[in-house]
Formats: sequence, C-alpha cells, structure tokens
Amino acid sequence: MLTAVKQSGVALSYASDNLRSNKEVVLAAVKQDGMALRYVLGKLTSDREIVLTAVNQTQYAIPFICPDFFKLLKTEEQNEQLSYTLAIQEQQIIGLKQQNEALRAELAEQVQQIQQAQQIQDNALRAELAEQAQQIQQEQQTQDNALRAELAEQVQQIQQAQQIQQAQQRQDNALRAELAEQVQQIEQTQQIQQAQQEQYEQLREASDRQNEELRTELDAVRQTQDKQYAEYEQLQENVESLSNANYSGLNHDANE
Repeated sequence: MLTAVKQSGVALSYASDNLRSNKEVVLAAVKQDGMALRYVLGKLTSDREIVLTAVNQTQYAIPFICPDFFKLLKTEEQNEQLSYTLAIQEQQIIGLKQQNEALRAELAEQVQQIQQAQQIQDNALRAELAEQAQQIQQEQQTQDNALRAELAEQVQQIQQAQQIQQAQQRQDNALRAELAEQVQQIEQTQQIQQAQQEQYEQLREASDRQNEELRTELDAVRQTQDKQYAEYEQLQENVESLSNANYSGLNHDANE
C-alpha cells in the first residue's frame, strides 16, 4: 500500500482504517497528493507535519483540515507565550541571584574593612598604652633613682650631723617634709595609673559595644538574605505550579 500511495495519494481512500491512521503511509500519500488529507483518520488529522505537507502540496487541501489542528496551533502559540514568560522569569531569578551575590561580596568587603579598622584602632591603643606604661616605668625608675640618691645623701647628712643636735633636728624635719612630698607624688602617680586603667576599660567597653552593633547589623543582613532566598524559593514554586498547570491543560486538550 505504501508503494501505491507514493504513486497516487488518493489511493489512500482504498486503504484499511489502520493504514489510514499510519503516519508513514499517510505522509507518503499527502506528499504525492495533498487532497489525500480527506481520507486520513485518527489523530493524524491534526498532525502538524501531515497537515502542513498536504497544504504545501496543494492549497485545495485546506478545507479538509481538522478543526482540532487549529486548536493545536493556538495551544502551541500559548505554549510559546508561556515559554517566553518563563524565560523572562528565569532571567529575573538569575538577576536576583546576581544581586544576592553582589550584596554578599559587598557585605564581606564591609566586614573586612571594619575588622581592619578595628585592628588598626586596637594596635594604636595597644601602642599608646605600651608607650604610657613605658613612660610611667621610666618616671618611676627616675624617681626611684633620685629617691635612692637622696636617701643616701640624707643618710650621709644624718651621719655627719650626729655631732650637732640642732642641725640634726633641722635636717630631720626637712627630711620628713621631703618624704611627705615624695609620698604625695607617689600617690599622685598611682592615681594617674588608676585613671589610665579606667580609661583603658572605657575604651575596651566602647570597642565591645561597636562589636555588638556590628553583630546586630550582620544579623539584620542575614535575615534580609534569608527573606530574599525564601522569596526566590516561592517564585520557583510558582513557576513550577504554572508549568504543571499548563502541562495538565495541554493533556486535557489533547484528551478532548
């Protein structure tokens, strides 16, 4: 039968129903004569390849096109429109991913800058405190040396003044006054050290507060990223739901 329809497409009218619904036989028939489209049976009446082949062979085959074919064309146009919409949504999703990546990179850079600035502040504070401690040690050493020298001189004076009672009394009074002044200076030095220690504690508390604020900001950024990711997941679910709905619609139309 295939040989017969290749020689005369209308010979399909004498074929059995099985052959008139066989795509290979039908396609050979409409290639030879588009008018053979009138004898096609089953789903092949709306087959895109067969219909277009028949119409290309002769325009007189148009009246024999099955109405389902035009519904199929309309469905394909809707599918193309849906594919275009899905492509746009996919581009939007890609853009959203790129924005998220850029935001993460920017946040990472800001965190690094903050860490570097904090490290610089810490180093400067440590250097300043070390310098102050060194100055205090040097001052204490100088005072200690001066005190030792002075005490040695006073001892020498006391030894020399043992023979002179009045001179010894005056020297004792002067020594007591001088020692009281030195004690006052030592107390002042201790107060300065205590004030510096309090200043260091205040600076450390300020640094801790800055760290806490930074953690709060980072938590807010993470929450924003989680919300964006949830929106992205919801968008994907919407796209899948739309795809499944369209696929079910196509199957429904095809069954009809």
